[in-house]
Amino acid sequence: MGSLSGKRAGRADGNLRVRAEQRFVDSDEFLRLLVSSRPLDRLDDPGAGLLGLCDRATGERYWISAARMPRPARGLPRGAS
Repeated sequence: MGSLSGKRAGRADGNLRVRAEQRFVDSDEFLRLLVSSRPLDRLDDPGAGLLGLCDRATGERYWISAARMPRPARGLPRGAS
């Protein structure tokens, strides 16, 4: 299949259909996307153990295994204010 503006094209019922790219990212990139100003929606798949984001403008999807995400620290270290 050919490429169309960075997206994959496929045929379904004789009609050309464009599907957004999907890719796995590392935890640093996922966190950067999560706090960015880009219009993103959460797109988690708990059954597969995946956390996901979908870019509303492009339809691009970003995935990471939930197990690869760092756990938040519990509380502040002693002496921190």
